Amino acid sequence: MITGASSGIGKATALLLHQKWKVIATVRKTESISNLRESGTEVLPLDISNIDSRNPLLT
Repeated sequence: MITGASSGIGKATALLLHQKWKVIATVRKTESISNLRESGTEVLPLDISNIDSRNPLLT
């Protein structure tokens, strides 16, 4: 699981690791994730600072 995958290092890491492993990428900005989904990476919305956003991932 990679948090902060909507841009920058998090996004680059998710795309790189997805070449060999199953990756779950979490993002706050869902409008910028099309190439993550196109690569086959599982993308989930998450604001790690918001407990209501974290709860669905824990169930």
